Parts: sequence; C-alpha cells; structure tokens
Amino acid sequence: MHRLSYSMFVFYRVCELADVSACTKNAIELQWLLRRSLACRRCSAKVASDHIFYNQCSMPSARFKVLGKPIGRLILLIHLVQQYISHCRSILHLPSKAGLIVKSSLPIIRRILACLTSLFLMVPVACSQPTLDDLWQGKAHLEPVGELDYGGQHDDGVPKAASAWYAVADGRWYAFSRFVRFDRPADCPHDYVEIRVSESRDKGRTWSEPVVAVSPGASRVGDGCIIMDGNSFYDRTTQTWHMLAQCMDRSDRGGWAICHYFRRAPTPMGPYVPDSNNPVIRGGQLWQQVCTDRHTTCEPVTKDEGTPDIVEKRNGEYIVTFHGFDGQKGYRMVAATPDFRRWSVRGSGLPGAAILTAAECRTWLSGCVGFGQASALRSGGRIYVIAESMDRSLQCEENQKWTFSLLRSRGDKWPVSGANGWEIFRINPLIKPAQYNPKTKCQVNYARWLTDNDDTYIVYEDWTPQHKRVHRRLLKLVDGPT
Repeated sequence: MHRLSYSMFVFYRVCELADVSACTKNAIELQWLLRRSLACRRCSAKVASDHIFYNQCSMPSARFKVLGKPIGRLILLIHLVQQYISHCRSILHLPSKAGLIVKSSLPIIRRILACLTSLFLMVPVACSQPTLDDLWQGKAHLEPVGELDYGGQHDDGVPKAASAWYAVADGRWYAFSRFVRFDRPADCPHDYVEIRVSESRDKGRTWSEPVVAVSPGASRVGDGCIIMDGNSFYDRTTQTWHMLAQCMDRSDRGGWAICHYFRRAPTPMGPYVPDSNNPVIRGGQLWQQVCTDRHTTCEPVTKDEGTPDIVEKRNGEYIVTFHGFDGQKGYRMVAATPDFRRWSVRGSGLPGAAILTAAECRTWLSGCVGFGQASALRSGGRIYVIAESMDRSLQCEENQKWTFSLLRSRGDKWPVSGANGWEIFRINPLIKPAQYNPKTKCQVNYARWLTDNDDTYIVYEDWTPQHKRVHRRLLKLVDGPT
C-alpha cells in the first residue's frame, strides 16, 4: 500500500481504538486530499480510487505547501505534534501535569505513542514529477490543461498577438509576441512588426497588459521593418535578459537576418537595448559554414537563419538552434556563442552539420521536406526536440500537412542528421490541428517547451479554419500512460 495511504489507515485505526469519534467524522477521497495538500498528481494517480477516513483535526491544505523544503517539513511536524498532543490529551482525558501523565495506565500511554507515531508517518514525502523519459517510456503523457489568452482580436479577425515564445523566471511566466503595427512606412513592403511582452503570476491563467520590448528601427541597421519569431533567455549570473529574433531592414536590404537585444533587469517587462553589432547574424552566415562541407546534409544554397531557440548556457556559451531554407526544404542546425556576436558551428559538442533534415521525418510523414521552427530541452542526459515538419515546402502553403513531431538524441550531444543519432517518438505527429482545413496555411505552429520548476509544459498555436482565431493550447506532462 502507498505510504501515505497506509499511514492514514494506521492513524484511523489508532484513533478508533482510542475511541476518538471526532477523528472519523469526515470521509474524503484521497485524490482530493493529495491534489490539494500535496499538489502532487504523481502520488494521487497511484491511489486515486481509495477512500480514507481522514481526521477533521488535520492541518489546512495550505500548510502543506512548505513540505518540499526540509525546514518547512520540520516546522510543520513540530506544529502538528503540538496540536495532536493537545488533541489526544483532550480526547483521552489526560491531566496536563507531567506527574499525573506518568501515573497513567500503560494502555493509555501506548495509545498516545501510537497516535504520535501515526502522525509522523503521515508527514508525506516529496513526490517527484514525471520526466520526459517517463513520457518516452509510456509512463507519463501530455494532458491538455487549458489555453493561454493574453491577446484579443481586432474587428477584422487579425489577432493582436501571435507567433509567441515564452520564458519563466522566479515563478512568473512571460509571453513575447509579435504585434503588427498599422503605421507601416512605404519602404517596408511586407509588415511593420514589434515585440511586446506580457506577464502572468498564476501560471498563465491571467496576464498583464503587454509592454513594448523592442520596435522596428531600434538598431542602426538590420531591423527597420520587422522583428519577429525569436526567443528569450534569462542569464542569472549576469542578471541579463537576452533576446534573439529574426529581423528585416527597410526595403528588404540584406534579407532575413538575426538581431540581438538585451535588458539588464530582473524581469523582461520593459524596453530592450539593441546590440550595436546588429544584425549579429547575416543571412546565410552560419549555413554557409555548415552546408559547404563535403559531408554536408544540406544544400549549399541554404540560408535564412531563423526561428532561433536559445536552448541553454553551457560552459560559458549560449547554445542556439536555427532553421534554414533552400527554397523548398527546411533544415535545423546548432551553433554556440559567448556573447551573441562571435559564433561557432564546430567544437564543444557541435556537429558542424545540419541536425535535422527530411531524413528524420520521412519515416512517418510521406513526402516530408524537412523541419522549420523547433524547441529543444535537455533532460536526463538527452536532448528533446519538438519540431514542425511539412510535406510540401517550408513556406506556408495550402493543401499541405503541417504538424509537429517529437525526437530525442541517443546521447547528450547534438546528432548529425541521417546518422541514426535521433530516436523518433512512437506517437507522430505529436501535435496536429484540432479542426484540419486544407486551405488554412500553417494551421499549427510555434510549439515550445515551457518549464516551471519541476513542471513541464508544451505551448502551441492552433488556428481555426481561415485563421479566424488562434488557440494557444497548453499541455502539461503528467503521470500515467498515454
């Protein structure tokens, strides 16, 4: 029997022997108790169907929030011992003086010790959350837990906020979104896009009003028209927020590039400073180093570094992945930088080649042409990647399948595409539209990992037909088979 369930049973039996009728007054389901007192679904799943008589003199569930910390557990135990000593005294009619307690009969003393022993057993142990390896082994699954709603709709149906990425710091969630402005200059032929950020202090249930993080023209060159499809990372050692984003200058000068912005503050809620070296990556700069090798797995014409994903900071360097495009097919690569200005694609565990190509998706998606945007997370000595894949072109087109798949590396290093270095998840596609419509382009997009302490989530955008509305769906990794 589960330890907590057993200890409750022991306490119930002890109180029953002591004729403590008050302790059996309320019968509640153990699942309710565990979810509110322990906030641990992993434990509740094992004994969810049990019904246990739980004593009414238990501590309120809020008291159990400190159980994850040893000092909190000790304080709680002391408090509970004091309460239960008083409770057992009153029920067993014991005098308060120590001398009279000593003279009490042996059976009563035994009951007191049993009552306190059961109390000790009832102090629950911390429960571990499911891991991505549990997901892989079929011991955990991704469960829909709601939607993130931090942007309304214009009257014409165009969303105010779209193409978001996320960050978590000190229990607060941040959503970075591209906002299309309608004061577009004449020499911006496509769009005029800025980045705004919103904050949630309740795990995405409610959000603050967005504030502008960076607007077009912030840099001397590189971002005169568009800033979009990026990623943010908080470096605690320097207390600096970093943002990498795709950028495009006036009159499309230089094509797509990557710009860097930073903010030295504990939160990202406010303006960022543009890097004086923007754009820090010019179109094709990194892909030319990867796709010109004789062992290359990508076409030499590949360019358009985009959808940067800052995975981690390791050995003093930021590890970032990018997509690339050769006119039809999509690829993914990884690079490292100590300062977002100097970049390397080889050494320090970097393969110097494309890490994802059509070779990884053709086994389950007929006609797959590769990968685009992706989000990576290191867990348990492996790299887990959610990546969008499609069967016609990396450009959004009608009548094509556009889905997300899940892969993981066989070791702790980034694999080379086509070298059997990736394992493919048994369920693919992992993410697909709720209402598939062949005329709706890129119907699901921007799937990303989001971690908050030990909790793991996936957030993605799911568009209704004809892009009339976007649902930002939130999945949580929970215990139990898929």
